[in-house]
Amino acid sequence: RAYAQENFLSQYAKALTTVQQQAHDIADVEHAQLRNQVSALKRQLKRDATYKKALKERTEIAEVSAEKRWLEAEVKIPQLETLINKADTRFAQDKLFNQERHNRHQREIERLNQLLRREQEARAAAETHSNVLQRRLANKEAGMTSGVRSPAANLGGSSPSSGLGGFATSSPKDSL
Repeated sequence: RAYAQENFLSQYAKALTTVQQQAHDIADVEHAQLRNQVSALKRQLKRDATYKKALKERTEIAEVSAEKRWLEAEVKIPQLETLINKADTRFAQDKLFNQERHNRHQREIERLNQLLRREQEARAAAETHSNVLQRRLANKEAGMTSGVRSPAANLGGSSPSSGLGGFATSSPKDSL
């Protein structure tokens, strides 16, 4: 019995040693895995911290840049308002000048149209007068070629330019 007990204790101690060794091996593996995970987390934390720092710096730079642009824009606002006012004034002046010029051209066109109408009327009157003179000349030539003058021609009865008593009435235009 003592041998069996000793044998059991020996096997039990051996098994306990084996279990302890396996527990140590498992703990070492888990410890190594945890160490690797911690290292990975530290690297990730370091990358995240670097990224966060860079992002913060970029954000600050963007804020400063935006603020600077904002201030520059605020400074330019009165200048731009002045330019806009000048442009509006210039536009109004140009519009007024162009309107005056347009009116002047319209008056000139009207004047030239009136002059053209008068000239056309004068030309029509001159053409009419020329036709009258040509008819008179033709009538006189017809009377001279026949050799005999009729008493009515002497009295000027049938001639459009003859008046009473044989006196011819003519206007200054007839002398042309």
